[in-house]
Amino acid sequence: MNAYKILKGSTCVLAFVLLAWQQEIFAQDSSLNKIEEFIKKSKDPISWLTWGADLRVRDEYLNNVIALNESAPKSEQNWIRIRTRLWSSIKPLTNFAFNTRLTWEGREWTREPYKRGVGSGFDWQDGIIDIFNIKYSEAFGLPLTAIIGRQDMMIGDGWLVGDGTPLDGTRTYFFDAARLTYNLKEQNTTIDAIYIDQSGHNDRWLPPLIGSIIT
Repeated sequence: MNAYKILKGSTCVLAFVLLAWQQEIFAQDSSLNKIEEFIKKSKDPISWLTWGADLRVRDEYLNNVIALNESAPKSEQNWIRIRTRLWSSIKPLTNFAFNTRLTWEGREWTREPYKRGVGSGFDWQDGIIDIFNIKYSEAFGLPLTAIIGRQDMMIGDGWLVGDGTPLDGTRTYFFDAARLTYNLKEQNTTIDAIYIDQSGHNDRWLPPLIGSIIT
């Protein structure tokens, strides 16, 4: 009998705990929904404007890679990459959008850089506009999308088209290009026609905004 009362009492306590836990989850979900709603409204303040931002911090370490000799000067390399991006899209008409993005990536060198004439410390690098284009969707009433100007471009697994500039690495992926994409939905196929006018230097079309030119 005592065991039954203990079991019954424990069941009631467990049910009470589960009920309280469920209410707490619902309250958290409500708070999360409010946060998500606030973020969405902040990113889309008005019907014709959206914007966003992100921050990436990456540590990179190399040893015995540059000269394949551990005793060589500067054979050990280490730097911290701090990339910030701010972008916006303005849509004055339903099918038209003007897109732009500002990217800056500074580097904190904890070892003396192998390819720069400065010691360890912070290198501001440069800030660039890596998206600056006009997008026309459903052009001329067709399943055709046209993007003209500086744009991100990654085709397939990126083997053929990787980085926008060969010396830029993974900081940006932009190309100065005109791209037409025709979508054949019934055939599950897209056809791309792309013209690229690219340079190894990032100042050909738009000058860098901060620091010096990467060469």
